[in-house]
Amino acid sequence: MDREHLRQQIATMRQSMFDEGILDQHFIQLEQLERDGIPYFAEDLTSVYFRDTIQRLAFVEEEIIGAKRVKKAVKQALQFFDKGNIEG
Repeated sequence: MDREHLRQQIATMRQSMFDEGILDQHFIQLEQLERDGIPYFAEDLTSVYFRDTIQRLAFVEEEIIGAKRVKKAVKQALQFFDKGNIEG
């Protein structure tokens, strides 16, 4: 594939992402930072975002599991209370 064809393909994909709402004016601002002397800024920021997102999703998943355990314990305590067994 020649260089010009590849550039055109990238431009088409970029425009498609704008058309679909995946990218917006904030992405243009990131691109401007690259032009202002911070090479690969958008790429680096995107990489950090996705890496951090994976870690945060794992944390949220752990919290959800913990919340399910608390819900189960509260439900069990309420059942004991309803039966008059306060000690469980």
